[in-house]
Amino acid sequence: MKRSISIVILFVLVTAVFSISAQKSSPTHSFVIQAASVAQASEIVHDYGGQVQEELPIINAVSAAIPANRIAALSADGQVLAVFTDGQVEAAGFAPDMAAPEVMGVPAVWNAGYEGDGIGVAVVDSGIGRMVWNHGRIVARYDALDNGPQRHDAHGHGTMMASLIANNRMDSNGTIGVAPEVNLIDVRVLDEEGKGTYTDIIEGLNWILQNKDAYNIRVVNLSLVGGIDSPYWADPINQSVEALWAAGIVVVAAAGNDGPGAMSIAVPGNDPFVITVGAYTDNFHATE
Repeated sequence: MKRSISIVILFVLVTAVFSISAQKSSPTHSFVIQAASVAQASEIVHDYGGQVQEELPIINAVSAAIPANRIAALSADGQVLAVFTDGQVEAAGFAPDMAAPEVMGVPAVWNAGYEGDGIGVAVVDSGIGRMVWNHGRIVARYDALDNGPQRHDAHGHGTMMASLIANNRMDSNGTIGVAPEVNLIDVRVLDEEGKGTYTDIIEGLNWILQNKDAYNIRVVNLSLVGGIDSPYWADPINQSVEALWAAGIVVVAAAGNDGPGAMSIAVPGNDPFVITVGAYTDNFHATE
């Protein structure tokens, strides 16, 4: 009898261990989970065996690693407002040779006394490298990839965009930035390959919202693109840029590199609350 009980107990233990091992071995995937609050989203993630990676209060969400065999049940939970795959975002590409600011009518704006003095422009990109022209003008840095300050641009795209915006030293073509007196806020969200995740972008935008008054951030530049997997108003990056807009910040985004056809503008440029910027040739035709 004792032997039979021992066998039953052993079977139960083995079954329990196998069940736990199977649960642990289930692959995890990264998602953005949105609920009524960050605290509620975190609690839901824990209830379904997930692990919170980042809190994203700008949209009442968290990014989390969720076991693949629990994501369906989590998505069906009545407390969950939305579940998004933590998709990839990338730099919008390097600009071709640009015409002088005269073509854009910028000197007329300068002559009216508007060169950006005292205004903070946040460049959400791959970072801003140290250059002669930007010495002393980068008033804050934040690295969403490492959750802290950073000092470099391993890709180059962010430095290029900052130069187009704020360079105050005329180059050999007679070109300077369109706002040569602004202060720059460097928000790094893209890695050395010019790529990042939805979580990285949203975390950077959340930091901007929290620090907008400290650095007088009036403009945010997002020369990056993400795929369209939902209506513009549901996309979590677009929700974040709309939160900035509601806080009085002008958001400028790239149209993307897949034009000029219809439906080719990517996230966040497809959001009507942002100023979406494309390019055209000297024949006034849209470029790709």
